[in-house]
Amino acid sequence: MARRREDRRKKKKQKASDVERGVPMFTPMYVQALGFETVDEYMTWCGAHGFKRSLEKTSRQCAREAHLRQRERVQEDLVRQSKRLRNPRHLIDAIHARSVDHGAVTTPLQARIYALFNDFEEQRLAVARLRRLLLHVESVGKLVAVTPFRDGRTWLDGLAAMAAHDAAWLRPVESWKPSSHNVRRQFASL
Repeated sequence: MARRREDRRKKKKQKASDVERGVPMFTPMYVQALGFETVDEYMTWCGAHGFKRSLEKTSRQCAREAHLRQRERVQEDLVRQSKRLRNPRHLIDAIHARSVDHGAVTTPLQARIYALFNDFEEQRLAVARLRRLLLHVESVGKLVAVTPFRDGRTWLDGLAAMAAHDAAWLRPVESWKPSSHNVRRQFASL
């Protein structure tokens, strides 16, 4: 009888220490918080990443899982955004909508377009004109590039100057079509 009481005390102490260490009661919210739809999906992920497939885990194990899952999600987001930003049209729209963080800007072209929109930030109409001009020129010409053409300035810098002086435009930008493959001639005809 004394032995039974002793065993019960030990089990009670063990449960108390588990609670102190943070062994969670398993909930579907934990699985959802990690970004999984089902418990099976979570269990498969655990097995694939070297975690035990049990639902009873210490707070330390849960923290390790959460940390790894967060890193995976950030990496997936970066890859997705990087693929999206390779397309200049998507890049221009994303920067205009301010959905691109400066950290996601990795190429010289992306950095220059990002900087141009920041330069125009105070003038909302100019930002809209810059977007309109860049989107059209990108779709029909070769001027959306960071190739320097004079004194270290690029074709993008020239397009930004044009966007700032839209009152001097001879025609709507959408009616422009390049008549040559030569970038200098394209720029001159714009």
